[in-house]
Amino acid sequence: MDATSFIDAHQHAWQTQLSGRHANQLFLDYMPAGNFQSPNYTLSDFYWGQLDGCLKLLDAGTTTVLDHAHLATSPEAASTAIPATLSSGIRSIFALAPVNKITNWHPHLAFSPEDPLTAPPGSSTPSPPSAGA
Repeated sequence: MDATSFIDAHQHAWQTQLSGRHANQLFLDYMPAGNFQSPNYTLSDFYWGQLDGCLKLLDAGTTTVLDHAHLATSPEAASTAIPATLSSGIRSIFALAPVNKITNWHPHLAFSPEDPLTAPPGSSTPSPPSAGA
């Protein structure tokens, strides 16, 4: 059988254990509850989550993945996840991204009504500067 290969350009394979947990959350609710969970993982969690995530991608037909690995709480975490990726057999770009542990969250610091790039949806934003400015 000849089959097409699929490339997935954005995955977080290590987060497999969190699948479905955040389905009804808004982005700002998800960030501290989901994306910043790596400090709570053990090395075993990283290995099995990464392996399971990669195997699920293969099962769905993905053959190549850009895996955003926001799990680097220590050198050992990355060193544990990479062998899991290799064991799965998937072609992967392991995009290692160190993560600092979040100890508190202040949404008002994330958005600025004066900045159209960070203004919350539906807020009023200033007009762009004039050409002479």
